[in-house]
Amino acid sequence: LFYIHGFSNLPEPDIFPRAETLQKMFDENFVKVIPLIWPCDNDKGIIKDYWDDQKSADASSFAFARLLEKFMAWRDKNPAGTPSCMKRINVLSHSMGNRVLRETLSNWAKYDRNGNIPLIFRNTFLVAADIVNESLERGKPGKFICQASRNVSVYYASDDLALRASKVSNLKNKVASRRLGHSGPEN
Repeated sequence: LFYIHGFSNLPEPDIFPRAETLQKMFDENFVKVIPLIWPCDNDKGIIKDYWDDQKSADASSFAFARLLEKFMAWRDKNPAGTPSCMKRINVLSHSMGNRVLRETLSNWAKYDRNGNIPLIFRNTFLVAADIVNESLERGKPGKFICQASRNVSVYYASDDLALRASKVSNLKNKVASRRLGHSGPEN
């Protein structure tokens, strides 16, 4: 299970303890939780921190897309007669980690996969997703989340005050849409 953390999370106080908590929920013989860390910070001033982390999320997507392409090259480079990697890969992305996932898959399709990506994930869990609620629709960058995943689960809550604030914060960028983690998919 790849765990992609949200904004304003640092490795030691936030990400590693959450990954350990997740790991305790699974049998280690069947599921290994692996945090994918992208460079965000925890500055004073939550609004500035939020905008800085959006840029970091977008920039990180290029490195993670490269990682996926290298994984595919490794997986496909097996000697004749040996099966490729048969492990099921699952993803859990939280908050702005969903932006990292969306942009990663979009960049992977654009730069390495001629506009399409393979079915690589068994399950993708989008938790409190801080992306617009139209993201998963055809023609939108998040369509690749659906293309890459056998199952996509969106966990949302209309009483999530952080995502309500996110909608207001994104007005600076001229984005006035509800957030996926606040209202669920638009269509």
